[in-house]
Amino acid sequence: MYSQWFSKANLASPLSFLCLVPTIMAQEPWMGIHIRIGKEKLLLFLYFAGIIFVGSVLLSLPFATSGGRMRYIDALFTATSAVCVTGLTVVDTLSLTRAGQTVVILLIQFGGLGIITFS
Repeated sequence: MYSQWFSKANLASPLSFLCLVPTIMAQEPWMGIHIRIGKEKLLLFLYFAGIIFVGSVLLSLPFATSGGRMRYIDALFTATSAVCVTGLTVVDTLSLTRAGQTVVILLIQFGGLGIITFS
């Protein structure tokens, strides 16, 4: 009954990206299946990863918060949430300075722009 769902192709699809991150754009046999990540998917991944990294570094700097530095893990979560237009945050956004709030708003805009551009 479930034999089709548990076939090699269905098990490979959710894990294919995670297994091939170190060898992006290369054909690697995994469970007898050749998977190739296209340039469009790679570009989208690098865009989001780059924006999240830059935003998390900016949010972890002292000028972004009024009460000192934000921990990097909190800044990373806030940046990821803003870019993915989720809206979750670990710290209160009122504790951010104008510069920190501007960074969060720009991350929201760049995240939404990325989705619209790559669609």
